[in-house]
Amino acid sequence: LTEDSTITLIYGGGIDLISLMTSTPVYFMSICLSTFAVMVYYLTFNKYNKTIDLIKFVKAILMEPFVYHPRILYWSLSGFYDFFIKSEKGWGEMTRKGFGKS
Repeated sequence: LTEDSTITLIYGGGIDLISLMTSTPVYFMSICLSTFAVMVYYLTFNKYNKTIDLIKFVKAILMEPFVYHPRILYWSLSGFYDFFIKSEKGWGEMTRKGFGKS
């Protein structure tokens, strides 16, 4: 790839055109699937009737690939690391305390 095909970002790095061409459809597919899921939920249960609720849903749909999924990836990888690399496995010692009077 040539230097002309690189889009400069705010942070001074760059994304080549192939990365941009592959990540954009993935982002829009994520938005489409999330929108479809919210729409089916909205039409099926008819629980959220206010406009502000739909605005919150749209905001969550747009932020999901950037906020929620990186966290899920981090937690999944740290879980795999803990399970396969660390020697300590299990919940540890848990004792019952009962329902004492407060």
